[in-house]
Amino acid sequence: MHLLLITALLFAPSDRWLLYKAGPLEVYSNGDEKVAKETLNLLEQYRYTYGTMLGKPELDAVFPIRVTVNKGMKSPPITREFLLSLGRTFIEDNAGRMPQGIEQGLVVLFSTLQVQGVHVTLGALPPKDQQNRDWARVHMLTTDDRFSGKLRVLLGNLQKGVAAEPAYSNAFAMKPAEVEKALDAYIAAGKFGTARLNAKPISVQNDIHGKPSPGPPPSNDAKEYFDQGDFIKASIANPKWAEPVFQMARKEPAMLMKIDLLKKAASLAPRNAAYWRELAETQESHKLFPDAAKSWAAADRAAINDEERTKFHNARLNLDQQRLDFAEAEKKRIAMEKQAELDRLRDQAMVNIHAAEKKASRPLDPGQKVEQWWDGTQPTANVKGKLERVDCLAAGARIAVRTDDKKLMQLIIRNPDKIVIEGGGDKTLGCGAQKPPRNISVGYFPKPDAKTATSGEAALIEFP
Repeated sequence: MHLLLITALLFAPSDRWLLYKAGPLEVYSNGDEKVAKETLNLLEQYRYTYGTMLGKPELDAVFPIRVTVNKGMKSPPITREFLLSLGRTFIEDNAGRMPQGIEQGLVVLFSTLQVQGVHVTLGALPPKDQQNRDWARVHMLTTDDRFSGKLRVLLGNLQKGVAAEPAYSNAFAMKPAEVEKALDAYIAAGKFGTARLNAKPISVQNDIHGKPSPGPPPSNDAKEYFDQGDFIKASIANPKWAEPVFQMARKEPAMLMKIDLLKKAASLAPRNAAYWRELAETQESHKLFPDAAKSWAAADRAAINDEERTKFHNARLNLDQQRLDFAEAEKKRIAMEKQAELDRLRDQAMVNIHAAEKKASRPLDPGQKVEQWWDGTQPTANVKGKLERVDCLAAGARIAVRTDDKKLMQLIIRNPDKIVIEGGGDKTLGCGAQKPPRNISVGYFPKPDAKTATSGEAALIEFP
C-alpha cells in the first residue's frame, strides 16, 4: 500500500484552502498561490517525464498523492526522499515487473529531477550512498549519446516479459554483456552529465488553477475501514485498492466467488505475485488446469527475484504433470462409463431377443385357438443363406447372412419383441460370430440404412 502525504501538524481553522489537482496529484494550500502552482507543476512534470520513460505518460496511483503547501513556504516542499517514494509508487501502481536493478536505478535517477517551468533536467548526482551500479547503468542509458532516447524501448520490452538478451538487442543492438562492459568504462571515467527531457507544455501561471477546499487533506477512509476489518467498505471507498478484495477472497467460502475475487485482486495489482499464486493454487485445487497455468505464468512474470521465479516455474511443471494425470484418469473413467452403457444395452437386447424366441417356440395349450403368427404387412423380400454373425446394438440387433452366391447381406432387427422366429432346431440368436454358421431364411422389408450398414429390416426368420 502506498499513500504519499506531505502536510503540517497544525492548521488555523480560519485558513482559506485551495486544492490544485492533476491526475492522482493533489496539492492543498493555505499559503502562497505561486508556490502551490510550482509544487503541482514540479510533480506533474515528474509524472509526465517518468511516465514517458515507462511508456505510460498518464501515470496513475492507487491512493491520491497529497502535498500541503503551508503559509510561509517560499518554495515547493518536495524533498528527494519524497521523490524516491513517489518513484516507487508510480512503478508499483503502473509498470510491469522489471529487473530489480533497473527499477531501483530508475527510482534513484528520477529523484534528481530538476524543474524550472517547462525546463526539465535529469541526471544530477544523488547522495554518495546511492551512486551504485544500478543508478549508474540507468544514468548512462539516459544521458550518454550512445544510448539516450532508447531506454524507453528497453523498459517497454522488459515490462512485457521479454528476456534480457532480446530486450537489450531491440533497444541498443547490443547484448547485455556488451552494455555492462560499456558501463564499466562509464563508471571508471566518472563523468556523469545531465540530460534535458521533453517537458509537458504547462504554463504555471495560466494552466494551473486552484479550487476551494473545505480544509487540508482529508483522512483516508479506505484505510480506516481496512484497519477495522471492514474490507467491503474499504473496497468501495477505494475501488483501485487490491488488498481489501484479496482479503474478501480469503474469507469467501463459495469457490466460484472466491476465484472471481482473486482474479479481481490480481488484475488490480498485477505485480503482486502472492495474489497470482493464491489464484493459481485455488484453480489448481479445483482441477481448472488451463486457468491455473495462466495464473502461474502471471505469477512468474510478477516474481521479484530469480528464487521466487524458480518456485513458480517448478509449480507450473508440477501442474503440467497433474493435468496429464487428470486427463488420463478422465479418459479411463469416460471409457469405463461408455463400456458399462454398451454392456447394459447389449444385455437388454439379448433379453428382448430371448423373450421373442421363447414366445415363438412356446407350444399351444390344448384347445387354444391358433392365432395367425403374422398380422402385419407381409415382407416384400426374402434372402436365404447362412447366418454368419449377430451384432447386438444399442437398440435391437443386426444379422449378417451369406447368400448362396457368396454375397453378404446385413439386416437390422429394430424391435426383437416383434420378430417372428420359426422352424426346427435351435432358435436362439447369440451375439457374435455363429459357429458354425446356420442355414436361415429371412423375410425383410428393403430399407437401406447407411448408418447401420444394413439393406433392410428383418421381420420373419426361419431356421430350416
